Amino acid sequence: MTVIPPIIRSRRVLEITLQDPYEEYKDKPEALPTSEPATPQISFTISSSDLPEFNIEPESVQYIVLVVTSGKNSSGSNGYVYHKMLKNGSELYSRNRYVANNYYWSFECCYYDVSAGDTLAIKMWASVSGFNWDYQLRQVQPTRVGLFGKYICLWECNVIEVTKGPTATQGSSPYHSDNPFVPVHRCSTGTGKAEGYLDVIDLSPWAPSPTYKLYRLELGDVTNQNSISTAAYTTHHPYVRRNTVPTKWKIRPLDLYD
Repeated sequence: MTVIPPIIRSRRVLEITLQDPYEEYKDKPEALPTSEPATPQISFTISSSDLPEFNIEPESVQYIVLVVTSGKNSSGSNGYVYHKMLKNGSELYSRNRYVANNYYWSFECCYYDVSAGDTLAIKMWASVSGFNWDYQLRQVQPTRVGLFGKYICLWECNVIEVTKGPTATQGSSPYHSDNPFVPVHRCSTGTGKAEGYLDVIDLSPWAPSPTYKLYRLELGDVTNQNSISTAAYTTHHPYVRRNTVPTKWKIRPLDLYD
């Protein structure tokens, strides 16, 4: 009697646990200088405890770090806020934002390809005196998670849980806008900007991209990779763009190989 091995492999459940965001809301706002400071106002080193946890060790993963800063223009006139992103002492990106008097401003610095041991920093200043900052929020998130890469097709590929983050719990009037995660099929001719999802989705059957793996996060990978998103409002303090991170998957590979 000939025994034929199963074509469909056993189901595995992938769980990704994000670490709680770091959040600070200052009791006393800090004035922004009117020229680029020598020392960054924000500087921190990524540790292994900042990284998400996986119940199944991924074959590959890229990490992004989202850092939100926010403050107010109380100068009595209109002006500009400036931000400069640094990684391990080197400049990554700079951007400014026009902010009307009495408006709150928010910057979201999106670092891509970050590892434990990297030091990330942000310098902030304004075009006129009277600008301040009093808020920061940051979180490490995984994108391009690779799992069961030797299989061409996943007979079952079902996202059963998502997590929105980072989420602000402090600030005077926080506001969130949500960005999707983007699964990329191996037959896609583009960069994966096919369709994004803000909630659970059953993709079965699915053939993940060899480049982008199971998914890409929108903010920090598909868009704003090593760059800055900005906002200015009369009420939103801070304004936070959140990613939708697919944090629980049911996966059953099909026994097909490249």
